[in-house]
Amino acid sequence: MTCYFYVAVHHIDEQLQQKGYGPSGNHSARKKNPRHIWNPSRPNAVKAYMDLETRSRETRYDGIVPTDQELTDAESQLNEVLTDLV
Repeated sequence: MTCYFYVAVHHIDEQLQQKGYGPSGNHSARKKNPRHIWNPSRPNAVKAYMDLETRSRETRYDGIVPTDQELTDAESQLNEVLTDLV
């Protein structure tokens, strides 16, 4: 789960840098910038990113083991993040 989230993080940082915004530095700063790179007509990508972050924290810090279905859902959310950039 954490790997899916960090693939999204690095992709978002790359997209922000390509648009001249520089490195985010931390998760809070990164959350302020998605509107600069996501297609506003496809808001599900922002929700998918936030869900990946939540699931990553749950597995990483709370020790929750995701089910196979949750991993499949996370992969779908990652694909949504990767494809819904402007």
